[in-house]
Amino acid sequence: MGRRLVLLFIGLLKGTTPTRAFSFSNKQLLRTSEYPRQYPLHYRTQQRMANVNANVTEMFGGTHSWVIVDESSLSPSIESTFPFDGKVQPDDATILDSYWLPRIVLSLVPLLYGTNFALGSIMNDALPASAATSNRMVCASITLLPFLLQLKPSLRYQVLLGGVFVSLGYVSQSIALIDTSPAMVSFLGSTTVLVCPLLQLIVDKKPIQRQTWLAAVLCLSGVATLELMGSSDTLSLSDNLAQLGMGDALSLLQAIGFGTGIYMSEKMMKQEPDQALQITAGMVSVTAFCAMVWSLMDGWMDQPNWQSFGLPGLLLDPEMRTIAMAVVWTGVVSTSVNFCVEVKALGQVPSSEASVLLATEPLWASVFAAAFCHERFGTNDFIGGTLMIAACLVNTVPFPEFAKNEKGGER
Repeated sequence: MGRRLVLLFIGLLKGTTPTRAFSFSNKQLLRTSEYPRQYPLHYRTQQRMANVNANVTEMFGGTHSWVIVDESSLSPSIESTFPFDGKVQPDDATILDSYWLPRIVLSLVPLLYGTNFALGSIMNDALPASAATSNRMVCASITLLPFLLQLKPSLRYQVLLGGVFVSLGYVSQSIALIDTSPAMVSFLGSTTVLVCPLLQLIVDKKPIQRQTWLAAVLCLSGVATLELMGSSDTLSLSDNLAQLGMGDALSLLQAIGFGTGIYMSEKMMKQEPDQALQITAGMVSVTAFCAMVWSLMDGWMDQPNWQSFGLPGLLLDPEMRTIAMAVVWTGVVSTSVNFCVEVKALGQVPSSEASVLLATEPLWASVFAAAFCHERFGTNDFIGGTLMIAACLVNTVPFPEFAKNEKGGER
């Protein structure tokens, strides 16, 4: 009681009010509510403030708590984190966790997606396209089935709609590959880097930043160099451009499907950050259902020994063991696990930025094709890869110049 009266008397002499911290000598009196909400109370425990001598006392009136902190005992990192001018500045570790980690993860996701091209070529040589797609998605949906049952009812409609768009991407991609070169399909599919910013502009009324436009141009230029200019494909650039047709329209439809799926995944993760596995399970299950319907309509079940084309016959046939391993890898690892990691990271990265990081998939596909399918990795691959890496850096690294230009353009 005596200490409270002394502190109150000193505060009145210094002209302070009950809503501000008392200052005397090298000590400060802080209201506990002035600590940032994102740092819980245990932040001042032995892990982060073991060297802080704190003495908590209750201000008379019983409505607020106050902490007397000896500034001389504060470490530099804690002083920078909790400056006593009322402005909070997060430390470097917090910035690393909140900014760089999800972007690094999204940069690695296309690496696993890149394996799908080499393995997809192996599967398409032995199976109809619809059978290969449905087998892959069924394996992925079975892997994530336990999490599907935990999906929150408020997300069911969004997951259903997002899954339909993802299905649209997979189905249109498979059909486009029938009469369109893989290089052209890959190039047109990378236009997801434009779909996501346009959706943010149209739906969210969010202006597209110059940094995003520059990254998109660099990325598209890299993919064009990688896939269309002197690649291992026998067709030249003029030949590829001359063969515009229905397959190219389907390739653009693929970009719309995947781009919308990325955009909706970001929205759902911001709404329910703890539902990454459940959202992934729902979207993969919808895709598997659509692929199964496609298989039933494709007519390959009229062929002899069609049981070996589907599950579980494919897994039981000794002659299809290599194909079965490819189906399991693409279904369990590069689809269910990889897709889940992607959805989780999308909760912290805008879809417009994520689409550029994910568009490096053709680069990894070229690397795996050169390693396992003995395709040539030429000069155009190095140039295209360099442009795509530059796009990722431009889109990911926060440049102060871009921030100044964006702020300067606002009125």
